[in-house]
Amino acid sequence: MTRTGLVLACVVALGVGDGVRASAQEVGSMYHVTGCEDGELTMPTPVVWRGADRMRVAGRLTGRGREEDGLRCQGAVVRVLSVTSHPSGETMVEVRSITNGLRGWIDPRFIGQHVPVEQCRVLYTAPLHIARCEGGQG
Repeated sequence: MTRTGLVLACVVALGVGDGVRASAQEVGSMYHVTGCEDGELTMPTPVVWRGADRMRVAGRLTGRGREEDGLRCQGAVVRVLSVTSHPSGETMVEVRSITNGLRGWIDPRFIGQHVPVEQCRVLYTAPLHIARCEGGQG
């Protein structure tokens, strides 16, 4: 089976769908970034902020995935480092990208489907990415 076929099989088995969001982000867990709302791509590259105060942009991560792999609304994979709630009631999630190491804060509405560690070797081939995905610092 090809790598694309394996990814698709895992995605179908896990029930990843368009715009599926995680209901709560667990520190240490990994999730796809999603730019979709109600199955429609509304934010192709969600902003990652330098701080939870949203004062400076650290970068952007893709909020869309390869449609042929069944990941239409499931983009970059990030590990949740912390979750912060402000007195205003707003919540921000501190994340680190698996592929490029970008670290910053993202609005929780852009956190998509959970990514189990068992998928690391299916999603990635580069040793650095696999190490980051499986919990190493890389």
